[in-house]
Amino acid sequence: MGEIKINAKKLSPGEQYRIRKEVIQLLEDGIKPEAVAETLGVSRSHVYTMKKVHAEKGNAGIEQKPRGRRVGGRKITLEQERKIQRIVWDNSPVQLNLSGQMWSRENIDDLIRRDLDISLPSSTLGYCLSAWGFSVSRRKQAHTQEADEAKNWMNGITEQARAEKAEMFFGNETDVLARGYDSIRQFPVFKETDIKMLFSVSNRGKLRFILYRGFISADRHIDFMQRLISDVKKKVFLILDPRVQHPEEVKPWLAEHSDRIRVFYFDTSSFVRIIT
Repeated sequence: MGEIKINAKKLSPGEQYRIRKEVIQLLEDGIKPEAVAETLGVSRSHVYTMKKVHAEKGNAGIEQKPRGRRVGGRKITLEQERKIQRIVWDNSPVQLNLSGQMWSRENIDDLIRRDLDISLPSSTLGYCLSAWGFSVSRRKQAHTQEADEAKNWMNGITEQARAEKAEMFFGNETDVLARGYDSIRQFPVFKETDIKMLFSVSNRGKLRFILYRGFISADRHIDFMQRLISDVKKKVFLILDPRVQHPEEVKPWLAEHSDRIRVFYFDTSSFVRIIT
């Protein structure tokens, strides 16, 4: 994520509340305040203020307080958010004449600009992606012998990637929830869907994903990896959560494309949580 410093006071009430919740969530995950500020693009003083208020008053301290009439408002309405969410659910970037084979922050931003004629700040786009279920997280484990062994294993993979001039990605699959916010207090509302997301996060935190309805078959695993290597110029080292089990039908495809992609299985929860 680039260097973006935003003034939270200039955001809409809903956006402010989203930031506050993300700040507290990251702090509770054990992320240092300086790293939280860098991740969310806010000032360190804002992070420390939210930390203090939450410690003193709990969740009530970070809720949006009533205020006077405000000129303007949200740059994107809840109905517009739902429209973009449905478009991404039902299409790939190629079908919409957008760049890339997989969804990313960049081409979703392009979609919003093109279809809604709206330009969102990078921070606001990040919160929207999270609200729509298009973000992922990885969490850091306590320092244990297993974690140290995992770190050593990862260092070995990193060295191999450097030797082969490859780019590293962490991959997994997850269910997508229809997540939105009510129009009054901006509290989250969740609804289950039949949509699954196959995603990869680069070691620099860039998210790429594709959505499927229903069961993730061997053909869909192959489709996901084909899209990934099409979007990435370098050779790909894809580190998958062990819960992602490739069917036997995937192995011949991997062997045929071994010059473009190598797959490793590892518990990505051993690493730092990333918000994209």
